[in-house]
Amino acid sequence: SLRKYSKPVLTLRDETTTQYDFLKYLFENRASLMPENVGFVIRKSFKEFADKQCLAFEDKHLEEKEFDFRMIMNEYRDGILLFDLMDKKVWSKASEDSLGLENYYNQNKKKFQWKKRAVLSVFEFKSPEYADSIQNMLLQGKTDEEVFAYFASDSLKQVTLKTEKVEKGSKAEIDALKWKKEAVYLLNNEQGKAKSVVVFRDILQPSQKDFSETRGMVIANYQDFLEKKWIDELKAKYQVLVNKDVLKELKKRKD
Repeated sequence: SLRKYSKPVLTLRDETTTQYDFLKYLFENRASLMPENVGFVIRKSFKEFADKQCLAFEDKHLEEKEFDFRMIMNEYRDGILLFDLMDKKVWSKASEDSLGLENYYNQNKKKFQWKKRAVLSVFEFKSPEYADSIQNMLLQGKTDEEVFAYFASDSLKQVTLKTEKVEKGSKAEIDALKWKKEAVYLLNNEQGKAKSVVVFRDILQPSQKDFSETRGMVIANYQDFLEKKWIDELKAKYQVLVNKDVLKELKKRKD
């Protein structure tokens, strides 16, 4: 058995590598290549083996020798631990805790309110030449459907129609207009050419957002709530001590 070869062949500080370790490496890497000049192969293999052992030893003890590397590794480990904790205590919990989310929403409804909104009909066109026709038809009292139908026969579909709700403060070009029901406005692009005609079909006063309308924002706010609650619990349970000497040393190295 190879295990009887227990004499040391290489020692690095307090770590010893035996004949068995080297023979195991030799058979795993060179067994199928053993020629008649086996002595040469063994010498070459032992050099490779010794180099690998030295590199492994250096890698294992690198943090002991290199302060900057040790600090980076500690920061990396701490970062992973903190990420896992944050995910468990805050991020995943907030997304998966349906009952907690609904309770938070119900207790903080004032945070989730619609501002004043406008219901807009927006006629967009590829060529500015359509602007006057669309604007005139709307000012004459034509409905959105009637105006759109007038241009629908155009195979190039130069005119498109969409309806959207715009919240006060969300679009500068809409905020700049006078918000009045049935008002018609022509909007220009950055080059000053007509790009669309906008009609204010309705004005919606501030109102409560349904849970389904604001679920993403509720989750984000609930995450902040859970994080603050968790930190407060940690502060109440553990005393925070700052190692001022280490802090000063870090500041020196940063400077």
